[in-house]
Amino acid sequence: THLTSHPDVAMVSFTGSTRAGKQISKVAADTIKRVSLELGGKGANIVFEDCPVGKVEQSLRVMMMNTGQSCTAPSRMLVQKSRLEK
Repeated sequence: THLTSHPDVAMVSFTGSTRAGKQISKVAADTIKRVSLELGGKGANIVFEDCPVGKVEQSLRVMMMNTGQSCTAPSRMLVQKSRLEK
């Protein structure tokens, strides 16, 4: 709440729980801050070196179901550097 209520902060961007997002919005309202929230779901897939290529392709297909508008859509991928080219 210190960052959200600080007078020198003009905008807050937060990714996390709905409960925390509500609190951030309430506190930010007192100083008329812009707030950008990404609440719930949309966690990243983590791709390590030993991940089969087929699993990565499967994740991409799943992400596009329902045009990606799902809280469980794996819309982010964190890829181990050594695996990036594959």
